[in-house]
Amino acid sequence: MAGELMLTGEAWLGLTERCGLPPSPFEREIYLMDAPIVGETCFGNPAERLPAKLAPGARLQLTVRNDENGCETVEVYVDGGGGGVEWIGNLSRRWGDVAARLMNAGKKLVATLARREALPSGWVYLEARITMKEV
Repeated sequence: MAGELMLTGEAWLGLTERCGLPPSPFEREIYLMDAPIVGETCFGNPAERLPAKLAPGARLQLTVRNDENGCETVEVYVDGGGGGVEWIGNLSRRWGDVAARLMNAGKKLVATLARREALPSGWVYLEARITMKEV
């Protein structure tokens, strides 16, 4: 029909998120995996370096990056406050490869912190819950 605008898939998802519209009736999140976050404890005292607000349920951001060897790494960020984000680590390669392939195929992955555990050694174990937003 003339004058109609039809949005499907990612276009609809992007519009609803930017405009604050409620999700479409057919949108759903599909659980994929719980994946360890590695690399977050490489610098200094991890308990002091990681933001205190980084508690289970915190929303995380995933970004795919290609390194100099051509390998894909899925980096994990958390909202650092003031509109910035702070790197907290990477998904371990075993799970990151799957997430990178899905993200490269245009799938929308959503990550939340599933577990934060202080270990007796002083290290901090972090685990992300990864879901795929399907529209």
